Amino acid sequence: MLRIPKFRTNNQSARIWLHLGWRDLKIRYASTKIGPWWSAANLFATVMGGSLAVGLLSGKGALSQAPRLAVGLSIWTLISAALVEATSLYEDDKSLLLNTTITEKSLVYRLIWRNFIIFAHNALVVIFVFVISGNYFPFEIVYLVPIALLTSVALLYPIVLFAQSVYWMPDLRAILPPFIQFCFFLTPVLWEPPTSGPGKLLLELNPAAWFLHFSQGIILHNSIYWSYLMRMLIFVGVSILGLSVSSTMMANIRKRL
Repeated sequence: MLRIPKFRTNNQSARIWLHLGWRDLKIRYASTKIGPWWSAANLFATVMGGSLAVGLLSGKGALSQAPRLAVGLSIWTLISAALVEATSLYEDDKSLLLNTTITEKSLVYRLIWRNFIIFAHNALVVIFVFVISGNYFPFEIVYLVPIALLTSVALLYPIVLFAQSVYWMPDLRAILPPFIQFCFFLTPVLWEPPTSGPGKLLLELNPAAWFLHFSQGIILHNSIYWSYLMRMLIFVGVSILGLSVSSTMMANIRKRL
């Protein structure tokens, strides 16, 4: 059973979304004994199954692909879950927007926060996968946390875009989740990025692939892909700027609810 901690901060808005993020998970897993560890168990099963399938097809060992899949899926799960949940952000929290002083920006932070908590559980699965796969344990795995933080900040404005687009065009609520699932196959999770050709082009044009490929490079190969790091930082900067600029539009949505 999840227990909601007491957050001590002078920022009342931060206390609200930190508390609500924990409460969301407590409600979601209220009838379970292991709470968010169910998400970690799902990640572990997907990594093991994917590694076995890829290993058999490529003629490599059954667990040879497990570390790469674990790193990639941990980042992809964070991205996809946040974007899928964004499609119902305003609808699910309509009562909060109408009856409280909580801001739309706080709702975005809350969504990011609860998914980062789940990521923290999934990160332990990544460590466990490295142990059981028989590979050396890379101390570079600690970089997974700051990469996830960077990814979370980069998601701020995409979450706003998804939430606003669904508000103005409700039909997108049924279209965007399958589109996100389709993007999974365009992101180098199950396949290794080639150095040329269409696969390379997909890597260059897919922002999610930048974060995922960078994390795999620094953790698995101890290589820093500087070009992707620069793109990530630029994307993060644009995301922060976009969130600030969209505050006026989000305030108008509150008035129309």
